[in-house]
Amino acid sequence: RLQTEQARRLFADIRQARQPFVETMRQAGDLGLANQGDAARDLIMGRLRSLQTTYFDAVEALVDYQKAQTQATVDGSLRSVAEDGVA
Repeated sequence: RLQTEQARRLFADIRQARQPFVETMRQAGDLGLANQGDAARDLIMGRLRSLQTTYFDAVEALVDYQKAQTQATVDGSLRSVAEDGVA
């Protein structure tokens, strides 16, 4: 569950980047199946590569955010243990 506005925004970025990436992957696959290998390669090496970068960057941004949130939770827990003297 996405509990913060930033997490929801980052997930929305992923959804927005994913749709054109998946559609272009399908187009490249269709071209390959239609024996249009050169056109498929050009699509993969051109537009798809750019869309993939955008999509993967969006996923990585959410992963980085989640890692930071997890680390903040761990740090807070460790501080509480240290302050309360509970081991």
